[in-house]
Amino acid sequence: NRYYTSKEYAQAIFTWAKQASQCSGHDALCTVYVASDSAVVLGEIKGYLEPVSAGTCRFRVIGNDRSITQTAMDTHQFDHVDEIQGMAGKMQLMKGEEAKEATIDILFDIFMLSRANFFVGTLTSQIGRIAAGLKNAVNYAPAAGSPPVALDYTNWRSVEGMGGGDGIPTPLAEKWVPQPKNDFSLDDASPAAAAALGTGADADAVAAIRAVQADCGRAVEDVDISTPAGAEFAELIRQ
Repeated sequence: NRYYTSKEYAQAIFTWAKQASQCSGHDALCTVYVASDSAVVLGEIKGYLEPVSAGTCRFRVIGNDRSITQTAMDTHQFDHVDEIQGMAGKMQLMKGEEAKEATIDILFDIFMLSRANFFVGTLTSQIGRIAAGLKNAVNYAPAAGSPPVALDYTNWRSVEGMGGGDGIPTPLAEKWVPQPKNDFSLDDASPAAAAALGTGADADAVAAIRAVQADCGRAVEDVDISTPAGAEFAELIRQ
């Protein structure tokens, strides 16, 4: 298993939006909900998708920002030099109101993901698996929806037995599919996107100006991403 970068998630969403029938023939505002253990990822996805359009689809990126679960991960709560806790481990160590709020955060993420017309995640994420299973169970938006996309689809055989004794379906039974063929490059989506994906303060400023000039109706929001210029949270973890 490995961490996937924000750009890999954004590319899958961008490709799907280009291909989806619901984003053709008329202008559409496509809302992207980001569920992540880190607050940094929301800003990264915004930086990739909000300056661009995919066909007639314009993106709005939303999600929890600095939730209690994200704070626990980003500040290394409960971690020690010889032991780094994953989210499941941190949840077990939380008590009282902190544990209650963290549970609500996770349940809300699962609910929002299960209501998506298009969901991209990983098979090794328990939250993603539950969201995909819930979407199938309630048959939400079957006409407009697409099967869940797994960036790590090649791992399906290694995880197919997880939870089998408890009646949890395999990834294939949950209708997971590999990510769509990348015929549309996010890097080439627009000049504004190219600038936004550059490095340095000047490139970011130019990208912001171009994005507003291209659509005067855009909502403008300051986003603080506390990572080195040009770096991504997932890439830093890999190091």
